[in-house]
Amino acid sequence: MVITKHDVVLAFCEGRVDGREDTGNIDIVLRRSGDRGNTWQDLLVIYDDKDATCHNPCPIYLPDKNRVVMVMNKSYGNSKILVTYSDNEGQTWSTPRDITNTVRPAGVGRYTQGPCHGIVKQLEPNKGRLVVAGYQKANDEGAEFYANAMYSDDNGETWHHGGTVPTPKTNESSVCELSDGSLLMSIRMESDNEADRYRGHSISYDGGINWTPVQLMKDLPDPGCQGSIYTYSYGGGENGKNVLLTCNPAWQARRLHNTLRASYDDGATWTKGFDYTGEEVGGYCDIAAFSDGEIAVLSEYGYLNNGGIIFRKFKLSDLN
Repeated sequence: MVITKHDVVLAFCEGRVDGREDTGNIDIVLRRSGDRGNTWQDLLVIYDDKDATCHNPCPIYLPDKNRVVMVMNKSYGNSKILVTYSDNEGQTWSTPRDITNTVRPAGVGRYTQGPCHGIVKQLEPNKGRLVVAGYQKANDEGAEFYANAMYSDDNGETWHHGGTVPTPKTNESSVCELSDGSLLMSIRMESDNEADRYRGHSISYDGGINWTPVQLMKDLPDPGCQGSIYTYSYGGGENGKNVLLTCNPAWQARRLHNTLRASYDDGATWTKGFDYTGEEVGGYCDIAAFSDGEIAVLSEYGYLNNGGIIFRKFKLSDLN
């Protein structure tokens, strides 16, 4: 999800034609709202490659150009990476380009982004760089997943592989910027031990090329699910730190209790937050903010075939 400078909400998801499975005939779809999510326009199909599995939309909003660049994937295993853009706030989109050969390292089969929004760096180093977090897996039998990043220094025209997090069993990820210009990646961790299930954090000080080993965040329980992280305010926290937001299912056993939290110290500590799903199933989610600071969350909600996607709005004070 992204929100433009005109407060137009663009909510993306996978349009699973054949059912709720991760594979099969899946399209990339979008719904737009021009009134802060109160009403929504009809579903718009962004990418439909016949019966192919098109998945993991990762939009990046470029406010200076009022452009939305979107990175997405086609197929699992031998993944293809595609990029498209819109210059009219999501009403029409360019023909997707295949950028697989410029970003996917040799020997890697599955190379997948997000699913979550990407960012434009606002600070040095590499101010203006577009960064999208994701994960990858080598073709070797028994290979582990590793979280990664890809980047563009020319507004999404050309893309490059950044680096991988040097910790195995790191999966779906999202990224935000800290007050010193470093990047913080929030990562889905794979663990068979329920007591060890937390969000993982990794930092890059060079714009996404090198990443620190994962630190498990003991105040961010997680069942092993996608989550979102977002820079809400630059310098608005304690001692000039950035205010960050994070959202994920905050229960180690199941995807329940989706909780939106705030950090006022560049992600070192987090508030108790707001549990917006309770005992109802939550899951994948994303965060954005309107021009007046109101916070928006897009989230899975409900059980399996009876579930759907919800849009909720919050004030920062709701999260303390």
